[in-house]
Amino acid sequence: MLGRMTYLRRVFKITHKKGNKSPQNYEMDYENLQICMKDNCTLKGWFVEADSFNTVIIFHNLNGNKEKYLKRIKYLHNINWNVVIFDLRSHGESDYTGIRIFHKVLEDGMNIINYVFNNIAQKKGKIVLYGFSIGAYIASSCMSMEMVNGIILDSGPAINIKEALFKMAGRVTTNRIDRFLTFQCVKLFYGYRQKDIKKLINNFRHTDKAVLFIHGDRDEFVIWKDTRKIYDICNSKNKIYLLIKGSHHLTNDIYDLEKYERELSDFFNNVV
Repeated sequence: MLGRMTYLRRVFKITHKKGNKSPQNYEMDYENLQICMKDNCTLKGWFVEADSFNTVIIFHNLNGNKEKYLKRIKYLHNINWNVVIFDLRSHGESDYTGIRIFHKVLEDGMNIINYVFNNIAQKKGKIVLYGFSIGAYIASSCMSMEMVNGIILDSGPAINIKEALFKMAGRVTTNRIDRFLTFQCVKLFYGYRQKDIKKLINNFRHTDKAVLFIHGDRDEFVIWKDTRKIYDICNSKNKIYLLIKGSHHLTNDIYDLEKYERELSDFFNNVV
């Protein structure tokens, strides 16, 4: 058990990597933002302003940071949407609070949305959540908030999160004892709670908001059939499922950028 925990600590380490680029590198003006959570964790982010009250909030992937999404920010800015992106806790320039972040990032997400609604959208613009991998998990968990108008989910969320974490840990096995012990370690390290997944699924069953799912058919971490199941139970009349052929986890805009951005443009222009 001790050896297993030591191994998993190494596998599930969060890289608190700070970037060295900003929106200015892509010829965009921006403001630095920061929000202090109730546990005194400070999240740091950017606000890239457009000539609009409409705002996209980006939630990045595990071990990512806001710098990695500068091209996405540029695209959204070009179609006249404000963009807000924060480094998740324990990522980028935000405070490091350890790796037990699963349920904490959900609360952080709600605080970020409330901040945007009150200070940027000024209570009259549309708000779209745009999540990548664990960011899709955050967006899905927050979609029931009244001020959210739509969500875009790239490479997530994983509803069969046990399998996703087993794959990440390199411990795919059918042995019940090994699976149980591995998952208990994962829950201990990440702060994962099954009730959060149940709430997420319930959000889709009752939503009437626009949802765009984007997934790669070769995603080895979150298999596309997982998000297809969510699509099937999603109650929204405005739901779209885009499957990118040949794409892996978080590579959808690389494998077919033209199709990817065409679907995004249609979503923003005609669906939200």
